Amino acid sequence: NGSMSWFEERCRDDSKVWYMWAQHPDTHEFLNEVGISRQDILRSWAYIENGIVYRGSTAWLIALSNLRAPWCYISIPGKLCPTFLREAIYNFVAANRYNALGHSDSCQRPNRAMKARFLHNTSVRESPNGTIPPPQRKRVLVIGCGPAGLFVAKKLASRRGGSFSVVVVEPKDYYEFTPGILRGMCSPSTMKDLVFELEPVLCQDLGITFVQGIVTDLGSNRATVSRVPGGVYRRAELDMNRNDFLTETEVGSTAVYVDFDYCVVASGSQYATTSLWKVQTSLDGEELSSFDSYSLTGRMNALNQQYCHLKQLDEQGTGCISIMGAGLVGVELAAELRHFFPNIRHVKLFDPMATVLYQLAVSAQRCATKWLQDHNVELVVGNDFTPTAVAAAEQESDVVFQCIGIQTRAGFLPRHVLDNKGQVRVNAAMQVVRDDQPT
Repeated sequence: NGSMSWFEERCRDDSKVWYMWAQHPDTHEFLNEVGISRQDILRSWAYIENGIVYRGSTAWLIALSNLRAPWCYISIPGKLCPTFLREAIYNFVAANRYNALGHSDSCQRPNRAMKARFLHNTSVRESPNGTIPPPQRKRVLVIGCGPAGLFVAKKLASRRGGSFSVVVVEPKDYYEFTPGILRGMCSPSTMKDLVFELEPVLCQDLGITFVQGIVTDLGSNRATVSRVPGGVYRRAELDMNRNDFLTETEVGSTAVYVDFDYCVVASGSQYATTSLWKVQTSLDGEELSSFDSYSLTGRMNALNQQYCHLKQLDEQGTGCISIMGAGLVGVELAAELRHFFPNIRHVKLFDPMATVLYQLAVSAQRCATKWLQDHNVELVVGNDFTPTAVAAAEQESDVVFQCIGIQTRAGFLPRHVLDNKGQVRVNAAMQVVRDDQPT
C-alpha cells in the first residue's frame, strides 16, 4: 500500500502506467496468461511492458522512468549497478518496506487519480458461492522435444503445478542427448544412458499431450501437424474432454490441427546431408514413413550398423574414413574414432578453413591440432582443401561423414519472421518478431 502510494504521488500525469490489485480476479486471469501464479505475485511484484515481464529490481528501475524528475533519474545509476548487488539492495528494501512506507491490514481505497489508472473494476467480483472461479487453462504448443522443449514442457505441465494444457509435437518417439551420440556410435554400451522413450515421461509422468509428427504450417494461433505413420498420438488425461485445441483435419487423414494460445519453437537444427549427429526431421519429396530413425529401435539399429562396419575395418587394420568439416562435431568424431578404432588405417579430417576449430580460441586450435596429429589423424585444411581432394576422398573412402551444412529447422515458419540466414528473428524476451519490427 505505502510503496504504491509513494509511486502514484510521483507519477507523471502523461505516464501510461496502469495498476492491478494482486487479489483481483481480473489480475489472476491476466497473470495466468503471462505465466505468474497467485502465490508468486504476492512474493514479488511485476512490471509488464510490451508483453515482457520484469521482476525485482529490474522492474522497479524500468517503472521509475514513469516518475517526475528527479525521481526518474534514479534508474540511471541503478542500471549501472551489478545485478547481484542491485537485487540484494532491492530484497533488503522489500523486506523492510512496511516499516519505511507504512502498512494497513486492509486494501486502501484508491483516490480518484489512482482509480483512473486501474485496468479492472475496483469492486471485487466473486462467483455465486463466494470463491474465485478457476481460470481456463491456456493452451501451449511446444514444437520439438530436445533439451529446451522438454524443459519448457516440464515446467508448464499441469502435473508439475503448471496451469497450462501442453501439447508436444516431436517427430521422434524418444529423447536423445545429442552431445553424446558420437560416443554412442563408437561405444554402443553407452547408449542406454543417452536415450529414453518420450511417451511414458510426457504422457504418464507429466500429463502432457504428445503428437509424434512434424509441424508443416504454423499460423498465429493454429498449427498443422503431419503425424508419423504408426507414431504416438496420445492426449493427456486432463484434456480428454477439451475439443478446442486438437482436431483432425479430415476423416482418415494423418494430419491434425493444434490450436494454441502460446507456441514455443524449440525445433533446433540439423545437418543438411546426414542424420548421424542429429536426426533429420524431413526431406523434400520423402514420406515420413521412410525415416526409420524416428523410432528408438530404428535409431539404435542404424547406429549399431555403423558401429559394426567400423569395428570390421578396425579388426582388419584397413579402411579409410573421411570427415567433412573440422568444427566441434568433426573434431570430436575424429577423436572418438581414433580412440575406439585405433587400427583403422586412415582417418582424414577436411575443412576449407586454415585450422581446425576455427570458431574457438587459438590455444584450443593448437591443442586440438597437436592431439589429432599425435593420434594419426590426417588434416586436409586450408589450401590443401580443394574440390579435387574432396572428390578423391569421397571415392576412395569406405565411410564419409558429413559434418557441415548445419541449418535451422524452421521450414514451417513464415518467411517474414526469418532473417537472411533462415534463423528466427526474436526480441530480448525471445518472442518471435516480423522482419519489419525492431528486435
